[in-house]
Amino acid sequence: MERFTSYLGRSVYLSKKRLPLRQRSGKDAQKSEEAIVVRFIARYKAHLKRLDEWIRHKLRCIRLKQCKRAKTIDDFLISRGVKEFGAWMLALSDKGWWRMAICWSDHRGMNLEWFEQQGLVSLSQRYEVFHLKRNSRGTK
Repeated sequence: MERFTSYLGRSVYLSKKRLPLRQRSGKDAQKSEEAIVVRFIARYKAHLKRLDEWIRHKLRCIRLKQCKRAKTIDDFLISRGVKEFGAWMLALSDKGWWRMAICWSDHRGMNLEWFEQQGLVSLSQRYEVFHLKRNSRGTK
């Protein structure tokens, strides 16, 4: 059964399947809300890894900015296990903060273990934990 309605000045025919959530009743509304959540999670699951990378990149940039000067950048990176030459090359670089945060020596100094020690929570890892808790069989 179709229904005639006006939407933004246009006439459209809506079947029961196309009605908004607030007009659905009982089990139909619950099923559609669950389906929306599942589609949302599935759609953005692929983007969580890239979002994690971007967050770490931004935090590396901020940490370098906090050091401010070449000597403090060098001291920080050396304390994190970067070789002296690589630390000085990064510290004396003319690149901007964002570009310096991409460099190899910066990644070596502020690696994933360092972020875990600082208390950063990985979104993709949290998704996996959440997904396994929801799925009783433990499959993906």
